[in-house]
Amino acid sequence: MTITKDKFAAFNYVLKDENGLELDSSTNTEPLGYVHGRGYLIPGLEAQLEGKASGDKFSCTIQPKDGYGERDERLVAEVSRDRFETDDEIEVGMMFQLQTPAGPTIATVVEVNGDKIKIDGNHEMAGKV
Repeated sequence: MTITKDKFAAFNYVLKDENGLELDSSTNTEPLGYVHGRGYLIPGLEAQLEGKASGDKFSCTIQPKDGYGERDERLVAEVSRDRFETDDEIEVGMMFQLQTPAGPTIATVVEVNGDKIKIDGNHEMAGKV
């Protein structure tokens, strides 16, 4: 089978950063399955998979614009603790769903300074190759 639009495909992968550090892998798990051409994968990876066939092996480098996008500093904000609808302690690394004019999004707490909480709405892989 050749990978083309609307075909189900599954593949094994190893994701590394620019320094070669392994960030994620399908090793010792099931292959990642998806329907090709439907936007389930980042665009750069989907483009690389187009036309591949069972047994093909390859490596590729995906630039931010074809991955999770460039970092947008407008998505980093400091908000007051009372804006959070939880009584739990807020810690760095926690993720919250926010309602924005563009719809729901996820933000990560990147700094806690008393009642001031800095959040980042960028994907953790934004700006990374």
